[in-house]
Amino acid sequence: MKRLINVRPSLFAAVGLIMGIYCAFCFAFGNIVMGVVCLVLLVALGIFFVCTKSANFKYLLLVALMVAVGITQMVVYQHSSQAMEIVERDVMLVGRVTDLGRFSPDSNVVYLEKCTDENGNKYTGRIKTYTFDNLTLQVGDIVTIKGTLRSTYPLQAKVQTSYVRNNVRYTLSDVEILSYKAGKLTLGEIARRYIFDACSQFGTQSAPIVYALLTGDCNAIAEEDSLAFRRTGTLHLLAVSGQHIVFIVGVLNVLVKRLKLHPAVEMVVMLLPLVFFCYICNWVPSIMRALVMLLCGYIARIIYGRYDMLSSLSLSVIVILLWHPLYLFDVGFQLSALSVYGIATIYSVYQRKTIKRKMNKIVRNVLDSFVLSLCCTAAILFTTAYNFGEVSVVAPFVNVLAVPVVSIAFVVAMVGLLPWVFHYLLTVAGWLLGAVAYLVRGFSAISFASAKTTTLGITIVIAVILLFVWGGSVNLSKVGKRLFSAICVVLLVVCTVIAVVPNRPAEKVKVFFGYNDIALVATNNSDMAVVTNLADEYVAVDVLEYAQGMRVDNCTLYLVDYVSCDQSILEDFCQALPVNKVYVMDRSFNDNATALLSQHKIPLVVAEKNTILPGSISVQGVYDGSLRGVVVTIGELCVSTVYGSDAAIQNYPFLRPDVDVYIAQKAFDSFAQQNKATLSFYQQNILYNFGSNKYGVFTIIQKDDTIKVSFK
Repeated sequence: MKRLINVRPSLFAAVGLIMGIYCAFCFAFGNIVMGVVCLVLLVALGIFFVCTKSANFKYLLLVALMVAVGITQMVVYQHSSQAMEIVERDVMLVGRVTDLGRFSPDSNVVYLEKCTDENGNKYTGRIKTYTFDNLTLQVGDIVTIKGTLRSTYPLQAKVQTSYVRNNVRYTLSDVEILSYKAGKLTLGEIARRYIFDACSQFGTQSAPIVYALLTGDCNAIAEEDSLAFRRTGTLHLLAVSGQHIVFIVGVLNVLVKRLKLHPAVEMVVMLLPLVFFCYICNWVPSIMRALVMLLCGYIARIIYGRYDMLSSLSLSVIVILLWHPLYLFDVGFQLSALSVYGIATIYSVYQRKTIKRKMNKIVRNVLDSFVLSLCCTAAILFTTAYNFGEVSVVAPFVNVLAVPVVSIAFVVAMVGLLPWVFHYLLTVAGWLLGAVAYLVRGFSAISFASAKTTTLGITIVIAVILLFVWGGSVNLSKVGKRLFSAICVVLLVVCTVIAVVPNRPAEKVKVFFGYNDIALVATNNSDMAVVTNLADEYVAVDVLEYAQGMRVDNCTLYLVDYVSCDQSILEDFCQALPVNKVYVMDRSFNDNATALLSQHKIPLVVAEKNTILPGSISVQGVYDGSLRGVVVTIGELCVSTVYGSDAAIQNYPFLRPDVDVYIAQKAFDSFAQQNKATLSFYQQNILYNFGSNKYGVFTIIQKDDTIKVSFK
């Protein structure tokens, strides 16, 4: 009897591990429904296999075992991170400056490692901080620095994978650098510095792109170029990934194959330079995936004499997630793994069907490149839409033109790293990549280069299952396969429509924190109120993304620091939201913003002190000499943002004791004395205080007589 599924134990194990990690994540952040659905599905399959006495029951046990492993991993990670937690501590540290982000225009960001405080306590991982005193810190410098140390919390409702990838365990704020002296560089830092200097000297104007191609470090690339590469779906060519491993393997293969070595010896010869390359690139997940797959390929050749890409991909996923479960949420890892998944499924079917067809060699190569690019784009389509809110339309066409040029440029640049006259090859690589950048900018300028869209996370799972069936791993009849495909396509469309179509919002308040802004978004059926100063670009992006997902008829802006209002951010809000009125809460002036609002024919009103502005969402500016807070009331729910000096903030709960939840950059004991919840930028050792650095974005709702603050 033909099996329904072509069984791959490694694939079953990878699916189980992913389910376990995701279930634990859902339970940790209150998404009980998704977690229960995954576990119920597993139990239902178990009952089915038991009742039918299926021979595949052992594989279900394997999945269940890996689910348990995934859940255990997440529990252990949470426990270990809490054991190292530092809510807030004033320290004096001695640490070493790394080269992480040092080749970026934003050079005030500093990452310290091997840190020890004045009591001799050693801190694992890296500490991220900022310096604003125009010091020119060099890589390897030993720095003595004072500041307030806090833990990072990567495991939030939206996982902060940059902390995971860069091993950042703490942040240091309010810093004062006491002294610094030169130190020694590590081997990786010496290599990266050598590459950067060589690219800067010989790489022409495309030096940042050459450096990114060689190391995967895109920090030095101009922001407009990064956006162009993303819009055209070609950013993967620069971000270090399996493509780099393929380039290096291609070059090494030319040398190794002529020696006709045993596969085991060949594996060692190939892996040594690849491991060093991964070390230089800081072991990012996408390149680890490619390295493990290559290793699996050699082991398969040695033991079985054949290679299965899907099994190797599954094994690499298992290894990486066992190494760190939060890599599951890393977008780079997702894109890398799914791209290979597309090749292992639908591209493999294309190869099997066309391998015997006679075709002109040039035509075949062009067609193969286009289909390969199309398969990768299809595999990452829903992941890209879910994470970035847009998908590239021109990606298959641009990649067909760009990939061969980038492949040649990479080989030329690698040879150009050799000393003396070879360095001039970096100039050639710069010219080639400059041409690619010109091509990418041209396609990016096309109005339809990318399509703005979003979707639900479940579409990623549906797409993976659909590609698995299309790849021939499920033995269905033609009619069965068409019916299954039709059902999956309908589900994908429905999930995308649900995500795209805005919903009428409930009565709730959403709070976003930034360094320069506290943004409060209150919604009530068809009305929305946004309390902000529009001075923090990062907060503004989050607020707009959230607000545009709501179907409202009226949006009112309440600007608490009008003089600092950024004109470009205000323009974005006026274009993206149905803004019908703007209130100036602090009675300051901003001629540019006023002129902009006049162009959009949006009324500007200076709010009277301590006057309640009526509506379904009532707003009041509270004055005590100057603006101290803005009180927002929806029904019986009352929340307030708080501004001013430390003394003014401490006094505010006594000035307005009727507020349910206070929102301020800092929290003080005066809030806890009244048993009131306080939302602040940092978590602090104060009762009823919740920090956005630990929990992310806050949602406040009232249910019956209970005020609920959640972090989903």
